[in-house]
Amino acid sequence: MIFLIALFILMYLIISYTSIYHVKLPVLNVLRIILGLGLCFFIYTTVMHIPGNMKYWITLLALCLFTNIEITSYKNKFNDQKAKLILDIFSLIIALMIVVITAVYI
Repeated sequence: MIFLIALFILMYLIISYTSIYHVKLPVLNVLRIILGLGLCFFIYTTVMHIPGNMKYWITLLALCLFTNIEITSYKNKFNDQKAKLILDIFSLIIALMIVVITAVYI
């Protein structure tokens, strides 16, 4: 299951950064939002069996990743280079945290 989560996150990051930095199509923007919400739902349903509050923390990390990608899209409109670099690094760290924490608890 961790392999599916890692692939879903990788697919979401590729579509997100393609739609933000390279191809400016409204269809890709809608796909980015749908994939982000789908990622949050998928992660929540896969970690549902984890006892305690850890499933909510992992889902919250997925929501943070989704929000971070959308903030990156917003900052790209104003060409804020420092903020985009920091947000890109933070997105990769959040994605890695989701995979590692889910792997530990599954």
